[in-house]
Amino acid sequence: MTETVTGTADENDLAARDGRVALVVGGAGAIGGASCERLALMGCVVALADIDLAAAERKIAELPGSRHRAFAADAASEDDIEALFDRVEAEVGPVSIVLYVAGGPCIDPKQPQRIADTSVEVWERAHRLNAQGLFY
Repeated sequence: MTETVTGTADENDLAARDGRVALVVGGAGAIGGASCERLALMGCVVALADIDLAAAERKIAELPGSRHRAFAADAASEDDIEALFDRVEAEVGPVSIVLYVAGGPCIDPKQPQRIADTSVEVWERAHRLNAQGLFY
């Protein structure tokens, strides 16, 4: 069962989520990282997934607690996301909370260009990441 996390991390929140596995997809960035910190403070075991495994591992090292894990996954890939859930459940435990904060531009940041000059491949990847990824 997944749930919406709102409010402050008070004692009731901590008791209610103690030990639950929270999967944060796109968790190595600013918004994802802050979300991971909040979930860890609330007593969750954080499974942080990001396309940048090194950044995910750095963020995990900063979190309070010891059972948190970093995973590499491309949020624009249905196969990666399906495999991610299997790996998290096998290595950390059943997922109770999912937070999808992955996202990115519709242009290639390595080759800035006008959106009118964007290739179909780059456009489709951005759509998979920003729209379809949450559905996977």
